[in-house]
Amino acid sequence: MSPYPRRQVLGAAVAVTAAGALPLAAASDTLAAGPGGGKGAAGWVPVPDPVPVPLDSLYDNDGIDTATARGGGFDGSGYTFPGEELPAGRVEVDGVPFDFPSSTAGTKNNVVALGQRVDLPRGRYLSAVFLTTRLRETGAWLKVNGEAVYDTTYWSRMAQLGEDLRFTVRPNEAFYIHSLTRPGAKLTVEAPVPIRPGDKVTPLGHDRPLTWTVGKGALVIDVPETARKAGQHVWVFKVEWHG
Repeated sequence: MSPYPRRQVLGAAVAVTAAGALPLAAASDTLAAGPGGGKGAAGWVPVPDPVPVPLDSLYDNDGIDTATARGGGFDGSGYTFPGEELPAGRVEVDGVPFDFPSSTAGTKNNVVALGQRVDLPRGRYLSAVFLTTRLRETGAWLKVNGEAVYDTTYWSRMAQLGEDLRFTVRPNEAFYIHSLTRPGAKLTVEAPVPIRPGDKVTPLGHDRPLTWTVGKGALVIDVPETARKAGQHVWVFKVEWHG
Protein backbone atom coordinates (compact mmCIF):
# COMPACT_ATOMS: atom_id res chain seq x y z
CA MET A 1 0.00 0.00 0.00
CA SER A 2 1.44 3.38 -0.93
CA PRO A 3 1.76 6.14 1.70
CA TYR A 4 -1.02 8.23 0.13
CA PRO A 5 -3.87 5.73 0.50
CA ARG A 6 -2.55 4.84 3.94
CA ARG A 7 -3.03 8.43 5.02
CA GLN A 8 -6.53 8.31 3.56
CA VAL A 9 -7.36 5.27 5.67
CA LEU A 10 -5.94 6.91 8.78
CA GLY A 11 -7.87 10.08 8.17
CA ALA A 12 -11.14 8.24 7.67
CA ALA A 13 -10.98 5.54 10.28
CA VAL A 14 -8.19 6.00 12.79
CA ALA A 15 -9.36 4.60 16.13
CA VAL A 16 -8.03 5.90 19.44
CA THR A 17 -4.96 7.62 18.05
CA ALA A 18 -4.12 9.06 21.43
CA ALA A 19 -6.15 7.19 24.01
CA GLY A 20 -4.99 4.28 26.10
CA ALA A 21 -8.47 3.21 27.10
CA LEU A 22 -11.75 3.05 25.25
CA PRO A 23 -14.62 4.19 27.52
CA LEU A 24 -17.89 2.28 27.22
CA ALA A 25 -21.22 3.52 28.51
CA ALA A 26 -22.92 0.57 30.23
CA ALA A 27 -26.67 0.08 30.10
CA SER A 28 -28.60 -0.43 33.34
CA ASP A 29 -31.30 -3.05 33.87
CA THR A 30 -33.11 -0.81 36.37
CA LEU A 31 -36.00 1.32 35.09
CA ALA A 32 -36.56 4.82 36.38
CA ALA A 33 -39.43 5.15 38.83
CA GLY A 34 -42.66 6.49 37.38
CA PRO A 35 -45.36 8.51 39.16
CA GLY A 36 -46.24 7.01 42.52
CA GLY A 37 -42.95 5.13 42.75
CA GLY A 38 -43.80 2.40 40.27
CA LYS A 39 -41.98 1.52 37.09
CA GLY A 40 -43.21 3.80 34.35
CA ALA A 41 -42.31 4.97 30.89
CA ALA A 42 -39.67 7.38 32.12
CA GLY A 43 -36.94 5.21 30.49
CA TRP A 44 -33.57 4.11 31.80
CA VAL A 45 -31.87 5.54 34.85
CA PRO A 46 -28.88 7.87 34.23
CA VAL A 47 -26.03 6.13 32.40
CA PRO A 48 -23.37 4.75 34.82
CA ASP A 49 -19.74 5.76 34.67
CA PRO A 50 -17.84 4.62 31.55
CA VAL A 51 -15.99 1.31 31.65
CA PRO A 52 -12.38 1.80 30.42
CA VAL A 53 -11.00 -0.77 27.99
CA PRO A 54 -7.17 -0.84 27.70
CA LEU A 55 -5.90 -0.55 24.13
CA ASP A 56 -2.14 -0.62 24.70
CA SER A 57 -1.93 -4.22 23.42
CA LEU A 58 -3.21 -2.95 20.06
CA TYR A 59 -0.78 -0.06 19.65
CA ASP A 60 0.96 -0.44 16.31
CA ASN A 61 2.41 2.98 15.54
CA ASP A 62 4.68 5.63 17.11
CA GLY A 63 3.14 9.05 16.53
CA ILE A 64 4.72 11.05 19.38
CA ASP A 65 8.21 12.58 19.46
CA THR A 66 10.02 14.88 21.86
CA ALA A 67 12.65 17.54 21.24
CA THR A 68 15.40 15.12 22.29
CA ALA A 69 14.02 11.87 20.87
CA ARG A 70 12.67 11.67 17.34
CA GLY A 71 11.97 8.95 14.83
CA GLY A 72 8.20 8.48 14.93
CA GLY A 73 5.84 8.82 11.98
CA PHE A 74 2.21 9.44 12.77
CA ASP A 75 0.79 9.83 9.26
CA GLY A 76 3.26 7.89 7.11
CA SER A 77 5.20 10.99 6.05
CA GLY A 78 7.27 11.67 9.18
CA TYR A 79 5.01 14.09 11.06
CA THR A 80 4.50 13.45 14.76
CA PHE A 81 2.88 15.13 17.76
CA PRO A 82 5.20 16.92 20.24
CA GLY A 83 5.21 14.95 23.48
CA GLU A 84 5.95 18.08 25.54
CA GLU A 85 2.58 19.54 24.53
CA LEU A 86 0.52 16.42 25.29
CA PRO A 87 -1.09 15.40 28.59
CA ALA A 88 -0.02 12.36 30.57
CA GLY A 89 -2.14 9.72 32.23
CA ARG A 90 -5.89 10.15 32.75
CA VAL A 91 -7.53 13.03 30.88
CA GLU A 92 -11.16 13.99 30.30
CA VAL A 93 -12.66 15.12 27.00
CA ASP A 94 -16.25 16.38 27.20
CA GLY A 95 -16.63 14.53 30.48
CA VAL A 96 -15.35 11.20 29.09
CA PRO A 97 -12.15 9.78 30.68
CA PHE A 98 -9.26 8.54 28.54
CA ASP A 99 -5.87 7.13 29.52
CA PHE A 100 -3.34 9.00 27.41
CA PRO A 101 -0.36 6.97 26.12
CA SER A 102 3.25 7.46 27.09
CA SER A 103 5.56 9.82 25.17
CA THR A 104 8.59 7.60 25.84
CA ALA A 105 10.87 7.51 22.81
CA GLY A 106 10.49 4.53 20.52
CA THR A 107 7.28 3.18 22.06
CA LYS A 108 4.02 2.49 20.24
CA ASN A 109 1.31 4.90 21.31
CA ASN A 110 -1.62 4.80 18.90
CA VAL A 111 -3.74 2.43 16.85
CA VAL A 112 -4.12 2.61 13.07
CA ALA A 113 -7.64 1.30 12.49
CA LEU A 114 -7.43 -1.42 9.86
CA GLY A 115 -10.10 -3.86 11.01
CA GLN A 116 -8.59 -4.95 14.32
CA ARG A 117 -10.80 -6.63 16.93
CA VAL A 118 -11.25 -4.91 20.30
CA ASP A 119 -12.28 -7.37 23.00
CA LEU A 120 -14.75 -5.90 25.48
CA PRO A 121 -15.64 -7.05 29.00
CA ARG A 122 -18.91 -8.97 29.19
CA GLY A 123 -21.93 -6.75 29.63
CA ARG A 124 -24.53 -4.61 27.87
CA TYR A 125 -23.38 -1.24 26.55
CA LEU A 126 -25.00 1.80 25.01
CA SER A 127 -22.02 3.23 23.13
CA ALA A 128 -18.27 3.21 22.58
CA VAL A 129 -16.29 6.47 22.57
CA PHE A 130 -12.97 6.91 20.73
CA LEU A 131 -10.42 9.71 21.00
CA THR A 132 -9.25 10.28 17.44
CA THR A 133 -7.48 12.86 15.33
CA ARG A 134 -8.24 14.26 11.92
CA LEU A 135 -5.11 13.61 9.90
CA ARG A 136 -5.98 15.77 6.91
CA GLU A 137 -6.67 18.72 9.20
CA THR A 138 -3.49 18.11 11.21
CA GLY A 139 -1.44 17.75 8.04
CA ALA A 140 -2.87 20.98 6.60
CA TRP A 141 -1.96 22.87 9.78
CA LEU A 142 1.57 21.47 9.82
CA LYS A 143 2.05 22.33 6.15
CA VAL A 144 1.56 26.00 7.07
CA ASN A 145 3.00 26.06 10.59
CA GLY A 146 5.48 23.19 10.63
CA GLU A 147 8.50 25.51 10.64
CA ALA A 148 7.48 26.61 14.15
CA VAL A 149 7.52 23.00 15.36
CA TYR A 150 10.24 21.04 13.58
CA ASP A 151 13.93 21.83 14.09
CA THR A 152 13.01 24.30 16.83
CA THR A 153 13.61 24.30 20.56
CA TYR A 154 11.71 25.68 23.50
CA TRP A 155 12.55 29.21 24.62
CA SER A 156 14.92 28.86 27.55
CA ARG A 157 13.35 31.84 29.36
CA MET A 158 9.89 30.24 29.43
CA ALA A 159 8.17 27.54 27.42
CA GLN A 160 4.74 29.03 27.90
CA LEU A 161 2.85 32.02 29.27
CA GLY A 162 -0.44 31.31 30.98
CA GLU A 163 -2.80 28.83 29.38
CA ASP A 164 -2.84 30.29 25.88
CA LEU A 165 0.70 31.14 24.74
CA ARG A 166 3.62 28.87 23.86
CA PHE A 167 7.08 29.77 22.53
CA THR A 168 9.59 28.04 20.26
CA VAL A 169 12.91 29.21 18.80
CA ARG A 170 14.78 28.45 15.59
CA PRO A 171 18.33 29.32 16.69
CA ASN A 172 19.81 32.39 14.99
CA GLU A 173 16.76 32.72 12.72
CA ALA A 174 13.39 33.25 14.33
CA PHE A 175 11.21 33.24 17.42
CA TYR A 176 7.66 31.83 17.31
CA ILE A 177 4.65 32.76 19.41
CA HIS A 178 1.89 30.12 19.45
CA SER A 179 -1.55 31.36 20.49
CA LEU A 180 -3.89 28.52 21.46
CA THR A 181 -6.88 30.85 21.23
CA ARG A 182 -7.98 33.06 18.34
CA PRO A 183 -6.36 36.46 18.91
CA GLY A 184 -8.28 39.70 19.00
CA ALA A 185 -7.36 42.92 17.25
CA LYS A 186 -4.25 43.08 19.45
CA LEU A 187 -2.14 40.23 20.80
CA THR A 188 -0.32 41.22 23.98
CA VAL A 189 2.62 39.09 25.09
CA GLU A 190 3.71 40.08 28.58
CA ALA A 191 7.16 38.54 28.33
CA PRO A 192 10.65 39.75 27.30
CA VAL A 193 10.29 38.57 23.71
CA PRO A 194 13.64 38.80 21.87
CA ILE A 195 12.69 41.38 19.26
CA ARG A 196 14.53 44.46 18.03
CA PRO A 197 13.78 47.37 15.70
CA GLY A 198 13.84 46.11 12.12
CA ASP A 199 12.61 42.60 12.99
CA LYS A 200 9.47 41.43 11.19
CA VAL A 201 6.43 39.84 12.81
CA THR A 202 4.36 37.73 10.41
CA PRO A 203 1.53 35.29 11.12
CA LEU A 204 2.28 31.98 9.41
CA GLY A 205 -0.19 31.56 6.58
CA HIS A 206 -0.50 35.33 6.13
CA ASP A 207 1.79 37.04 3.61
CA ARG A 208 2.03 40.50 5.19
CA PRO A 209 4.12 41.58 8.20
CA LEU A 210 2.20 43.15 11.07
CA THR A 211 2.85 46.31 13.03
CA TRP A 212 4.06 45.90 16.59
CA THR A 213 5.24 47.87 19.60
CA VAL A 214 7.08 47.09 22.82
CA GLY A 215 6.31 48.86 26.06
CA LYS A 216 6.35 48.12 29.80
CA GLY A 217 7.86 44.70 29.21
CA ALA A 218 5.19 43.56 26.77
CA LEU A 219 5.06 42.99 23.02
CA VAL A 220 1.82 44.18 21.42
CA ILE A 221 1.03 42.96 17.90
CA ASP A 222 -1.73 44.51 15.78
CA VAL A 223 -3.68 41.60 14.26
CA PRO A 224 -6.06 42.53 11.43
CA GLU A 225 -9.09 40.39 10.68
CA THR A 226 -7.43 38.99 7.53
CA ALA A 227 -4.59 37.61 9.66
CA ARG A 228 -7.00 36.14 12.20
CA LYS A 229 -8.94 34.40 9.44
CA ALA A 230 -5.73 32.96 7.97
CA GLY A 231 -5.14 30.78 11.03
CA GLN A 232 -6.98 27.99 12.77
CA HIS A 233 -6.56 25.79 15.85
CA VAL A 234 -3.26 27.45 16.91
CA TRP A 235 -2.25 30.86 15.53
CA VAL A 236 1.52 31.17 15.08
CA PHE A 237 3.37 34.49 14.86
CA LYS A 238 6.92 34.48 13.53
CA VAL A 239 9.45 37.04 14.78
CA GLU A 240 12.07 37.03 12.05
CA TRP A 241 15.41 38.33 13.28
CA HIS A 242 17.55 40.57 11.10
CA GLY A 243 21.17 41.51 11.60
